[in-house]
Amino acid sequence: MFFLTKTSPKIYTEEEARQWRYSSLIELARRLNLSYVLTAHTQTDKIETALLNIAQGAGLEGITSMQFYNKINTELVLLHPILNLSREETLWFCRKFCLPIWSDTTNYNYSLKRNRIRHELIPYFQHYFNVNFEKSISQFLYIVNDDLEYLQKRCNYIYLKYKHPKFISLNKLIFNCLPENLKKRLIRIFVYHHTKIKLSFLKTQDLLLCINNCNTSILIHKQFYLYTNLHWIYILEKSQILNY
Repeated sequence: MFFLTKTSPKIYTEEEARQWRYSSLIELARRLNLSYVLTAHTQTDKIETALLNIAQGAGLEGITSMQFYNKINTELVLLHPILNLSREETLWFCRKFCLPIWSDTTNYNYSLKRNRIRHELIPYFQHYFNVNFEKSISQFLYIVNDDLEYLQKRCNYIYLKYKHPKFISLNKLIFNCLPENLKKRLIRIFVYHHTKIKLSFLKTQDLLLCINNCNTSILIHKQFYLYTNLHWIYILEKSQILNY
């Protein structure tokens, strides 16, 4: 049994802090040759994350981003084993078995958006709208996750059915017949499957605009380009663009 402490560099935003924490965990896991990283995030953390992402205009993926199982890469898996327990339940468990609790003072810094959701927004909804607010939101997230899972499976089916049998490309004529929400998911699957690049919302929008035109190309990331002609959508490397 051992523990590791690490001091962060100067961090200005919550997102920077989150990125630093996870990059540090991944670095430690690689150094120790571990396959799994477990965190103690609870159902309450999941609800806070969902509300924060809703406030920032996230889609279904952002609302349900915290899952029991998240694959970081081919070698490392991130697990949240107590994601179905509330913070009150974990607190009871610790007290019941006399387990020590370390309090993070930054959790009471109201300049951080997550803390204001935790200490002000959720209690406000519980007091004025629904005493079982957390339970209701948790149920809502499970419903959304089921809908999202169906959409993902549907997109995977469409991708496998209409991708080119030889080249890295999608049938543009079929793609243009799809509703907008399926187009966005399909282009993300297409790009990730061949480049391991996770597209942002803004980049997805840029690629969709490119697809609407013929014989145009747009940079996806570094050496990868999206190229479209009349019938197909291709992913090409920079050297291949010159041949089209």
